[in-house]
Amino acid sequence: MELAESTLYMCKRNLGQLVSFMRILLADDHDMVRETISAYLQSVGGAEVTSTVNLPDALDQIHKFGPFDLVLLDYNMPGMFGLDGLMQALEGNDGKGVAILSGSAPSYTAKQALDAGAIGYLPKTMGAKSLLEAVRSMCTGEVFVPDELIQQ
Repeated sequence: MELAESTLYMCKRNLGQLVSFMRILLADDHDMVRETISAYLQSVGGAEVTSTVNLPDALDQIHKFGPFDLVLLDYNMPGMFGLDGLMQALEGNDGKGVAILSGSAPSYTAKQALDAGAIGYLPKTMGAKSLLEAVRSMCTGEVFVPDELIQQ
């Protein structure tokens, strides 16, 4: 096995099961959140993560390097204008998943995002392992809704 194949194989391993390599775009204006999530998804999840700080930059990355397997958008970052930013990203990401990441959006906003076509809603209160499982799930096309949102 060549080095490139070996590296790709290692990136695809997940507890003895093969999963698809993940290309993720993470857009969040908070450096600590963006850098921490990105580092975790890369080091533990084996993902390739591109990061941006606002919606216009995210849309530019989608246009230049997309589609991504998953786009994670902070609900309150610059340029989002509520769910308008979600709609633009959905249109640009060629049918692949776009999810909302938020620490403050109310549950009705999460439901509106899902109704508008988001593949998921990730509260920033999630634990790291749960985040990784949700991201992997969404990369395969499954919709992710946190338990607390389902119970409401």
